Amino acid sequence: MSETIGRLLAAGQRAEVFEFGIRVVKLCRFTGSKRVTFREASIHAAVEALGLPVPAVWGVQQIDGRWGILFDRVNGVSFAEQMRSDGAALYQYLQILARLHTRIHAHPANEFGSFKVWLATSIARAIRLYEPRKQILLNGLRDMPDGDRL
Repeated sequence: MSETIGRLLAAGQRAEVFEFGIRVVKLCRFTGSKRVTFREASIHAAVEALGLPVPAVWGVQQIDGRWGILFDRVNGVSFAEQMRSDGAALYQYLQILARLHTRIHAHPANEFGSFKVWLATSIARAIRLYEPRKQILLNGLRDMPDGDRL
């Protein structure tokens, strides 16, 4: 692909989203994120296949040593910006979000693996958590029900 990275559209703790031709690319901030990037792209493609309103995934590639996911670009004002600019319609926006969450949670997600197992592993590996705090979190997690929803 001959596209070059365009302007920065969004930035988070673990990734940045840039213009990339007619699409966007979400680039991981850390160079060793190949496995994580492919897993995220796979999950996103599975969610897309369920017919939920998400941008299409077009591929995974390495750009300047960073792994990234190519997505369709969604044009227009973001939902968050719409909510902030029209406080009088906040109730309607919250209803839209509730309907979307209901639609998302209607889908089983067995192919994604157990989120509880992933959380337990992440908590156990966290180096900034003291052991007593880890045990409190792991005990609370253990008491939560297993689920199969997206």
